[in-house]
Amino acid sequence: LTPAAKPRRGVCSSYLGSLVESEHRAKASIRTSNFRGPSSVDSSVIMVGPGTGIAPMFGFLQDRALAMKKREGEIETRELDVEGKDGEDGDDVVVSPLQCHLFSGCRSLHERIYGKEVDAWVKKGVVKNHLALSRSPDTPKRYVQDLMKGIETNDHRRKNSSHKERQTQQNDGEHFVASILLQNDSYYYVCGDARVANECYEVCISLLRRYGKMSRVGAVQHIQKMRAANRWQHDLWGTFNGFFQETILTTKVPERSAKAWLMSFQ
Repeated sequence: LTPAAKPRRGVCSSYLGSLVESEHRAKASIRTSNFRGPSSVDSSVIMVGPGTGIAPMFGFLQDRALAMKKREGEIETRELDVEGKDGEDGDDVVVSPLQCHLFSGCRSLHERIYGKEVDAWVKKGVVKNHLALSRSPDTPKRYVQDLMKGIETNDHRRKNSSHKERQTQQNDGEHFVASILLQNDSYYYVCGDARVANECYEVCISLLRRYGKMSRVGAVQHIQKMRAANRWQHDLWGTFNGFFQETILTTKVPERSAKAWLMSFQ
């Protein structure tokens, strides 16, 4: 139901439900998806899955949890083998998969999807979860793109800190996203509404420009290289404009002077 208590019907399910079995036919096909998680836990990952967009991320995290569990077993076996030789202690071996960050969002905790499973993975060190609540009465309105910018510090701490401290807190939050994007083998995944993906894309561009010391063109090229290597993947509904920079920029030219337009590339 909608907030106005009106029924909200699904587009596909309603269409199929309206068909008469003996009179209508519906064509269906299976599309092969290239949306694949990283093959190893030795790569840093950023996953953006607001709302139901968390569904494929759930599968990626399941694979990651199993891979980490398998690695822990292999390391325990290796430690026992090494320690058993001539009574010598083996070298310290630590399971240290690189960073995996999940940016998920919903209107309130009541509508959170896979909450228990994600929280369990957080405790096991499989993932770090950044949850954005946009309609919760107890917290400020936040979206996943806000959390990617670094606006996720404790409210009380922010209220009682100076402007300089708050700026430092935000910069710290921004830096870990930028550092992951700048790694040669990191992965970025986003699933859900294309409008959110567009805004997250712009956040990534901003972070690369600020912390990677890039121009906008350089930041776009960096992301395009990630995409060419299948390290930047998206599964969206709607129109994603991120890789159509020429169209976006040229449509803005009449709205501002040529000098201001050129300055946007610096």
